[in-house]
This record gives sequence, C-alpha cells and structure tokens, in this order.
Amino acid sequence: MLTQATPEQNETFEVLRNLFLRAGARFMLVGGAACREHGLPRPAKDLDIVLDPYPVAMTALKTSRRFSERLGDADWTGRTSTYFDARTGVNIDFITAGIRINDGPATRSSVKDPLAIPYPVEVVAPPEILIGMKLSAVITGEALLNLGIHRGRSRQEIDQDLNDVCGLISACSLGRDISADHDVVRHRYQELWDKIRGPCIQSTTNPS
Repeated sequence: MLTQATPEQNETFEVLRNLFLRAGARFMLVGGAACREHGLPRPAKDLDIVLDPYPVAMTALKTSRRFSERLGDADWTGRTSTYFDARTGVNIDFITAGIRINDGPATRSSVKDPLAIPYPVEVVAPPEILIGMKLSAVITGEALLNLGIHRGRSRQEIDQDLNDVCGLISACSLGRDISADHDVVRHRYQELWDKIRGPCIQSTTNPS
C-alpha cells in the first residue's frame, strides 16, 4: 500500500498490483507519485508505472475490463500507454522497462536518452533510480529544446524534474556520488548536489 497517495490512487495501485502479480509481470512505481512516497510534498495527479514484460502486463490489464486506454495519448511505438481507471478516475502511464523513450531516429529525433528506463527492482522506485530517470529526461529535454524541437519535455517540466532531484537529495540525505551508467548524468547530479546549499531551481509547472 502506498503511504502518501490519495485513496483513489491507492485503490487503483492495489488493483494493478494484484493484476500484475497474478500475471507474473514485474512493476515499479516511478514519477511524481514515487517521489512523494520518499517524502517530497509533491502533488501527483496520475501514477507512472514501469512494466516487465510489458506485453504480459498489458494483456492482464485489458482482460480486467476495469481499465480503458486513452487512445489520444497512445504512443505510436507501442512501448508506452495511458490508461484510465473507470472506478476511481485515476490515470496511469505505463512504460516498458529497458527502452529509451527518445532513441534517436527510431523516435523521430536526433537525440538519444543517456539512460534506458530501469527494470523494476522494488514496488516503489528507490531514490537513485528516480534521480537517474529524471536527470536522463532533463538532459534529453534540454537537448531537444536547444534544437528547436518541442515534442519532448517543456521547460516547466524540466524544472520540475530538477526540483524533484533536489528534493530527493534533501529528503533522503543522499551523498554527492550516485550510481549511474552515464558520466553526464553523474556530473549533473553532482552539480545539483552542490547547489543544495543555496536555492534550488524554482518550478513553474502544474502538478502531474
């Protein structure tokens, strides 16, 4: 059970947990809701869940008859999706473990994420995994904006990711070193860690 979620989000998450466990699919909560579980006072309107294997989890989801896919949010690559819980009204974003959301020409841009989406290791992603995901998205998002491509994360969303990283550093008393399979991600983390002694980036994004 999630400790910081709304009753509706908790109900949805428990239903999904049972579905995926019965199907033999691994899952992990990431995104804003996971940050909130680690002590960040962060609103989160939806749930973000990493799945492995994705097709097995999707089959279980579709046969449940409780969840409907939001077709307007469908990913043309078939590796992510957004579903709607008809009972609670909660939206859930599902992500395939092991992929790169931005993967160069395969995803219609010249930019490739530094890190792949991690495989599930716990029901709620630990802080270092959340930080790696957020900084990878920040680095890619900034690169796309610098190229004049606006299909990725907005400046506001990037600022929110940076604030989340700063919040996790403080809330979880993290050290200056982080385990990440990319030098740029480690360097960006250390820069933010050094900034914690002063004001962090101010986010202007709406909660999501």
